[in-house]
Amino acid sequence: MLVLLPGLAFAGDEKQINEALQQGGTVTLEDREYILNGPLYITQPGTTLTGGPHTVLKVECPNGRWFSNTVGVINSNGINDIYIGYLEIDGNCNSFPYEWHHSRSDTAHDQEHLIQITGGTQAFISNIVLDSLKLHDGFSDGASIRFANKAQVLNCTFYNCQHESVFFTCCIDSVLSGNNVAAITSDGFRLDNCVRCKIIDRNVLFSYMGPTSAYKQGENLIQVGDAGVSKGYDARNKPTTTTDIEITGNILINDGLAAFNLGSAATDPSANVYIHDNTVIGKEAIETGGSTFYLNLQKYINGNYSYENMPTAEDNAHVFESIFDILDLEFSDSGRTEQTADNIKISVVDTAKGKIYGGVKIVGFKDLITIDGVPYIPDEKSVLVKYEAVKNPSLSWFSSGVSKISKDVNVTIENGTATATLKVTMKYFKLSTNSKTGKTTKKYSYAYATFTDSCPAPEILPSERITKAYVNVFSDTANPFVKATAGHTNTTQRIEYTYEKNTTTRTFMIGERVTDETGLQHIAYSRCDIWVGAIPHMGNDLIVVGKFDPAKLHIKYYTPYESFEIEDINIIYHKNKEESRTMIIFKFIVYLALAMYAGYKIMKTVIT
Repeated sequence: MLVLLPGLAFAGDEKQINEALQQGGTVTLEDREYILNGPLYITQPGTTLTGGPHTVLKVECPNGRWFSNTVGVINSNGINDIYIGYLEIDGNCNSFPYEWHHSRSDTAHDQEHLIQITGGTQAFISNIVLDSLKLHDGFSDGASIRFANKAQVLNCTFYNCQHESVFFTCCIDSVLSGNNVAAITSDGFRLDNCVRCKIIDRNVLFSYMGPTSAYKQGENLIQVGDAGVSKGYDARNKPTTTTDIEITGNILINDGLAAFNLGSAATDPSANVYIHDNTVIGKEAIETGGSTFYLNLQKYINGNYSYENMPTAEDNAHVFESIFDILDLEFSDSGRTEQTADNIKISVVDTAKGKIYGGVKIVGFKDLITIDGVPYIPDEKSVLVKYEAVKNPSLSWFSSGVSKISKDVNVTIENGTATATLKVTMKYFKLSTNSKTGKTTKKYSYAYATFTDSCPAPEILPSERITKAYVNVFSDTANPFVKATAGHTNTTQRIEYTYEKNTTTRTFMIGERVTDETGLQHIAYSRCDIWVGAIPHMGNDLIVVGKFDPAKLHIKYYTPYESFEIEDINIIYHKNKEESRTMIIFKFIVYLALAMYAGYKIMKTVIT
């Protein structure tokens, strides 16, 4: 592993980074801004290029434009097994003449690809991973991957990439997942001639309206089809054709062209493009082969942003972190609805049992949640029951009355069935008058009745607690930092990390509060993996930069029904292996002796 330390270079950092990349292996950049006056090249298979929470590669052009339609910021040609993660690339395009975006008069936005990775039509590359990157302000594509097997773009953020944010060309068995895309000018995601690719698991795409000279509202959010002739390029000759594409679980907020554009550049419609279970807001058209179809999906957003008022670059981080805040939906962190039976618009159907008239009805379940489509409740106390019992109105008793009605309700859940049993005891009396004394007395009697109701019951949510966290402390480096992580289970709603006065939350399930026509509420949870807060993270680890104080770290664990502090925090201190003082002195003596000997030989040669 090569680590580039601060202070080695400031202008033209690409020279030193390229020297490291030529060696292959893992190249780790320090947490700072690197100025690029030229391109970077990955030339060795198995190369990893990564950084930290604040590692930025910024494009500068002191001697004129150095990028072109064949040379991007990070480049690779014919190289397998590449991983690029945890970096920010700032294309800085708003600082350059807008004319730099094209290579000639009949093209547009074919200059300054931020990442350009390509194989060959007869030699596909494989295993390309772009992970947790932030790519922005480029005249052309954010990430372009061509002729590749098993390419993955995961958990990345793109904005103001003025051609395609992600452009897959002839990619096979590849995935786009968990990305945040503010698309402008062309497309958010574009898949040309791809096979068995998936756009899945909460990619968030919206139309970008930030400060830029690029054309706005000219983007499709997702375009899939075979390449055609466009902007001066004839791209029809490809070794693959679009087949078996799945697009699901995404959020698209659209004020550009179509939310989905299928086969727009192809001669024939795309084959087996399966679009399902996406949330589309705004102009939710699907355009296919020149025909436009509309989806029956919601058409509006609440709050300050709408599909007619899109966020800017300065706003985009908030929008991505709080995307559900701007939807016209009600969300809840907790599975507790705290409902009562009185809130439910269901009546009890009474029946007569002798002298008692009444009934019992299970009207629902409070604190009901669904996870992966399966309903759960916290315990048997969640069964909501309505009941009533009165004297049978059909009975008319002369000189009689009811003294007391006792109602006892018992609820059980057994073998997946909830049963409510109402037992009623009614104490009643009849009046009798002594004919001799004229005194009236009451003669008491009792009546009994039992009413039942049953229905299928949700499962009781299992208690899966995480009680341990791990903290890895790297304190004896030039830039000390800490990695902290706590595990999670299928029922983890979120984990909250607090250090000093800062907090970051990792959310695994987002709950939507749903109310049916009877007034019964439940929380429908959707899976996710979202980090929000002031403390940065890398992968599954929270990153605390600087000297670490264990007393300042607090980790709180939440399920839909409970929360608790994680008290068992395992702290592991890592130390670099340092040479002993004796070895340092020994090396110094050896170097000094060699230098003196070399000097002696040089002097002898000169004198001779």
